[in-house]
Amino acid sequence: MPIGHSGRARRPLRAGIIGTGFMGGVHARAVRSAGHLVSRVAGSNPATAAAAADRLGATASAASVEELIDSAEVDVVHVCTPNATHADFAERALAAGKAVVCEKPLATSAAEAERLTGLAARAGAVAAVPFVYRFYPTVREVRSRVAAGEAGSLWLLHGSYLQDWLAGAGESNWRVDPALAYTSPDSPLFLRGGAAALEAREGARLELAHEGDVVETVKDYVSNMMSKPREGR
Repeated sequence: MPIGHSGRARRPLRAGIIGTGFMGGVHARAVRSAGHLVSRVAGSNPATAAAAADRLGATASAASVEELIDSAEVDVVHVCTPNATHADFAERALAAGKAVVCEKPLATSAAEAERLTGLAARAGAVAAVPFVYRFYPTVREVRSRVAAGEAGSLWLLHGSYLQDWLAGAGESNWRVDPALAYTSPDSPLFLRGGAAALEAREGARLELAHEGDVVETVKDYVSNMMSKPREGR
């Protein structure tokens, strides 16, 4: 049984995962490794969800996203779907009084991200975006060196994420569709001390979707997920 910050054992949290693809599997493993339960999984249709329930170690599948969110067997809703659906699903979960762990990005626009920030604050709900790269040792090392002034003034920060799974000429994926996907600016902002620190130094507001600032309060098992290097998207 999980141990809380007080040192006392408490009931495992019950997670409902929306999304049956790669990231759904990553979140399911993180939930279980922290001693909690994947109670429901929902996909693009009931058949997809039913097929994924066993693979993700879920107690049962849900026929729809709405059924999962409304389930009394779900404490925390994990949104692991294509980017363009994140804001809608997160909003529905918050409205239902559930805690939310939304894969990055929270939204595809700053306006949507700020609106959801307000909703989470007014609801008093635990909500988080798991920026796992912040916790990689190499990222922490670079950030500390930048903060110490060892790098001087940074004018250009270039990064790449090398992978070959879309190398074939005939391959495609929602991640390369501008209407569905969005690239998060969190890593470069984090390396320079965060959005607020960067704005203070540069004297200008960053017109970015600061989804990393939505809510940093997370439950124990979310902290566990974020503190260990895991597979990327």
